Amino acid sequence: AAEVLLATREGASVGFAVLFDLPEVVFARRCGQLDDLFVLPEARGRGIARALIAEAVSLGRRRGWSHLRW
Repeated sequence: AAEVLLATREGASVGFAVLFDLPEVVFARRCGQLDDLFVLPEARGRGIARALIAEAVSLGRRRGWSHLRW
């Protein structure tokens, strides 16, 4: 199942990241897959994509992922 992280600014959606929690055969653990990352053109350059990636990494740490791949 896919999960979506949503970035908002002043009540409007400005970006999203689509993630998957997957089995990792090599490490016999779970890993994260960042499948898509999008920020509206007019909202770019404000650190929104960086914040979405940071949240994906934080989520992965809480879940014990061995790594996050894109």
